[in-house]
Amino acid sequence: MDQMIITTPPQEDEIVLSLIEQKTITHDTVRINVTVAAQRDAETDETELRQRIRAVLRKFIEGEWRFTGVQRLQGQTRFEIVNVQAVVRASESENRQLAERAKAVSQQGLELVNPQATYALPVAKVREINRDLRVALATQAAAECALYNKNVGPSGLYRVAVIEFADTWRLNAPHAGQAAQTMRASSAYANNVYTPSGGSGAEPDVEEGGADLGVSERFWVAAQVTLRAKIA
Repeated sequence: MDQMIITTPPQEDEIVLSLIEQKTITHDTVRINVTVAAQRDAETDETELRQRIRAVLRKFIEGEWRFTGVQRLQGQTRFEIVNVQAVVRASESENRQLAERAKAVSQQGLELVNPQATYALPVAKVREINRDLRVALATQAAAECALYNKNVGPSGLYRVAVIEFADTWRLNAPHAGQAAQTMRASSAYANNVYTPSGGSGAEPDVEEGGADLGVSERFWVAAQVTLRAKIA
């Protein structure tokens, strides 16, 4: 008769850390939006109109202009009113006197209206920054683990068992069973609220800001890291 053998998994010691990694990016480009208000009569060829629009935009700011919207209305006269929303990514130094420059290149029947600049980064760049920060945080977790192992000796070597970033589902789960877990990490994961270990009165890092006039933005990721070691 076979005998059932019940085994108990080895006990593990656990250390839970809240880690953060940050990086300051100085924007060297801006996204510039402008509306082209054009009038087209029946004699104006559509290709000619589009060439004129591209030409006036390039006089305004040289770059690869793209169009995000077109609205065509029939005016009360013989002219068709064409409103085009255009956008270009250009050097940060182009963000100067936009209204005056738009007015200077405008023509009769072809006017640049309401130019605006934003410092939003391209999606691909944001993904790259966040990926680099996650890798840096994982490296930081490994260094923390090595420091603990240096102190406890070979009898209880820790390993990085779990890295859960702030936006993972489990840390943000609304279920009651996860409430304690979420609260335990909330101080480190509260978006845009990061207090250095020195306390709320600590001065900003000297790395913040830029040496030039360009706008700087701080990116950061936070994670709950679990170290585990088997108990002999």
